[in-house]
Amino acid sequence: MQMEVRRAHPAQKPLLETLLEKYLYELSFYEGERFSEDGTFGYPYLAAYWQEEGRHPYLLYADGRLSGLCLVNRIPATEAPLDYAVAEFFVAPPDRRQGAASAAMQQVFARHPGAWQIAFHEKNAPAAAFWRRTARVFASGPVRELPGLAPYTDGSLPRVLCFSTI
Repeated sequence: MQMEVRRAHPAQKPLLETLLEKYLYELSFYEGERFSEDGTFGYPYLAAYWQEEGRHPYLLYADGRLSGLCLVNRIPATEAPLDYAVAEFFVAPPDRRQGAASAAMQQVFARHPGAWQIAFHEKNAPAAAFWRRTARVFASGPVRELPGLAPYTDGSLPRVLCFSTI
């Protein structure tokens, strides 16, 4: 599978909003988040990805087809050193377990070398396994796993992988 990571343009904000709804729906199984009265989860930070320095919105394409998203920012989930963080990451179910997500993250890490933090919900076993494996593969040194600072809706603290890619 050929993966391409493309920076999203402001005109693609509606597309990212649609993908984020699918992603947030999946997360609701683990975090207990509920949608609003209009039936959407909403993502209030999306506009900031074109307004604030240090935020990077990406669309993912597998074999030329839209496959997902990756939002990178500089918001720490723990007190460890930070250059970048994966805020949100989603790959469409048909492209999972085929190397698409790993290939996407390889490109993201190459664009943004430095100290990374990646938070995930421990109940989300597939994500936990993916992020732990990804950190081991792409880290240039040790990987630390720490508790996050802000709890999820269900009260649990995120697990945060901290590592450097340089």
